[in-house]
Amino acid sequence: MVNLFDTVGLGDNDVSIAKMLQEIIECMPKKMTEIHKVVFCFKMDRLRIKMSEELNIMYNFFKMLGAKPENFVICLTFCDTLKNETIAEFWDELKQRTDLEMVKEITTVIYTAFPNLEESDTDENLVQYLKEKMRKSRRRIFEQVIAKGTGSFFPNDSMIRMPEVEFNQLCTILTNYRSQRHWWWSLFKKTDQDELIDCLKKRRTPNTTNTAVNITH
Repeated sequence: MVNLFDTVGLGDNDVSIAKMLQEIIECMPKKMTEIHKVVFCFKMDRLRIKMSEELNIMYNFFKMLGAKPENFVICLTFCDTLKNETIAEFWDELKQRTDLEMVKEITTVIYTAFPNLEESDTDENLVQYLKEKMRKSRRRIFEQVIAKGTGSFFPNDSMIRMPEVEFNQLCTILTNYRSQRHWWWSLFKKTDQDELIDCLKKRRTPNTTNTAVNITH
């Protein structure tokens, strides 16, 4: 059985990454005690500065909670009609960027093609072509994400046991990430960051609730 947790999309202007991380942290003790894979999905034409920063934050967040590079997967979506060479060139370009450290460490990269056949031309050859692309996508996801053996990590356990120095580093990552953006970003949603840090600290504070859900292994 595969348990999948789908978050709001990175780069979404309606939901801050602080809110997104807060939801993840709140799920850690009950539903996300053990994680095998963290999959970052994004369209090739949607990777912008804001999204790059949020990808870095999310990547570093899970790394500090015990994830190793093999626990991550990058999935390039909506590659419905693209050639393998085009996708490979895009990935090579990403590796040259200095603002996306994760691409230099993550080794598992897949791409998917799941077009809406109802919106496609009814030409029989085209339909068969798209169906074959979908079949290969499902195969890649199964082999590279589901079936590929990887050791798990335990984020809630890591959060509770994390040394104070490392915990402070984690808080710094999550509160200072706006410093590289335009000046006006600092005027918005400061309360989201405060709520996130409060949520982190509650996860670290021993109490009756936490004791009941702490994992042992």
